[in-house]
Amino acid sequence: MKIEAGEVAVGQLQPDWISKQAGSISPASSQGVDGDRTTLSSDSTTVKSLVTRALNMPDVRREKVQALREAVSSGGYQVDPQKLASAMMSDC
Repeated sequence: MKIEAGEVAVGQLQPDWISKQAGSISPASSQGVDGDRTTLSSDSTTVKSLVTRALNMPDVRREKVQALREAVSSGGYQVDPQKLASAMMSDC
């Protein structure tokens, strides 16, 4: 069967038994199913809020970077080799 774009709707591709089964399904509440719920709208709102907050945060913690620059340039930044090696090994 050759399918040309725009000629076949998605609903036409479903076998007949799917559409017959879908027509015979009654809502979950009438079947006595309790506890199922969907909270997409509140979850969506939360995700949108978190994305907005993340996008508004600076990419770099400028204060920390400046403090490290000053410590390095003044010679006050010291690296503990044992601590560095432990941190590198714990990441493996």
